[in-house]
Amino acid sequence: MDNPYGPLRRHARASAFLALNLRYLLFLDDVSRALDLLNRRAEARAARAERRALAARIAPAFLDPATGLLRDAAEPVVPCSVSEMGHALAVLTRPPGLNVRALWRRFEAWRTAGRDAILPSPFGKFVTLEALGTLGCPDAVVQEILRCWGPMADAGSDTAWEGFDGRSSLCHGWAGVPIVALMRHVLRLDPRTGGQRRVGPVGGVDWIEARVAEPDHAPTP
Repeated sequence: MDNPYGPLRRHARASAFLALNLRYLLFLDDVSRALDLLNRRAEARAARAERRALAARIAPAFLDPATGLLRDAAEPVVPCSVSEMGHALAVLTRPPGLNVRALWRRFEAWRTAGRDAILPSPFGKFVTLEALGTLGCPDAVVQEILRCWGPMADAGSDTAWEGFDGRSSLCHGWAGVPIVALMRHVLRLDPRTGGQRRVGPVGGVDWIEARVAEPDHAPTP
């Protein structure tokens, strides 16, 4: 997929954008599942074929041989930049030719070393927490929440801010993604069925507990 914003960034040509293509893979996953549920098998197969074709192009187009990381823009005239969101999306989509677990470790080492990396907003951190959960790292999920959202609590805030720096809205719904991550990847609670669970120690926290009310209707399959 092409990036229509390339000219706005003063590139001679538009450039294929990593996160845009990887998000499209997730979209095609949803489309194929929906078409299967509707018994539209031929269209579902076409969506999966399109996904395979695009996924096969990710590593050849975006893998930077110098760093072993994914670059944000495929066009070589665009200076190489590395983003957390791009690597988290790669974990979720698993393009062929990439060992996504090793790729994520390389990205974490890059970030830990203080190298230049584009970090997401609280909204974008949803993808990071999903990637850590997918890799089976509940400790890392909790540690990421403490590192990023902990300063909000330390500041005495009883709401989740739109930005980590607190310079924008100090109450924003999309910043509440830790709730989703804790339910899905740490406590393993399903809001469709309800329940209560306590886990710990995890991620440097002695324990985490939550209760989800049982729904008043049967969950939809």
